Amino acid sequence: MKIVNVQYVIAKDILRKYATQHNQIRDLLVEREVIYHDDVEKILGKRQWKSRTDEIIELSKKEEEKEKLNPDNNDDSEFIPADGFEITQDDSDPGPPPPFTK
Repeated sequence: MKIVNVQYVIAKDILRKYATQHNQIRDLLVEREVIYHDDVEKILGKRQWKSRTDEIIELSKKEEEKEKLNPDNNDDSEFIPADGFEITQDDSDPGPPPPFTK
C-alpha cells in the first residue's frame, strides 16, 4: 500500500508540473482528433531517451549492415537433435487440418 501511495503522489506531481502541456495536447486532440509524434514533440520537446521503436530500427539497420558485409555468414545454426533422436524428412503432405468441432 505504501508503494501505491508514493507512486500516486509522484503521478499527481507530474500531472501538475506538466498541466499546461497536457492541456495543449488535449486541445490539439479536440481540434484534430489525431496527433502525431511531431505534434507531441513540439509541445513536450524531444525525448530524453530513445523510444523502443527507434531502438528496434537501429538494431535492424545494424543487422542489415552486418549481412551486407558478410552475406555468406548466416547466424542460423543447424539444428542438432538430442541423443537418441534422429531427424527424418517426411515429404508427404498431411493435407488440411480437420474441421473444428465442439
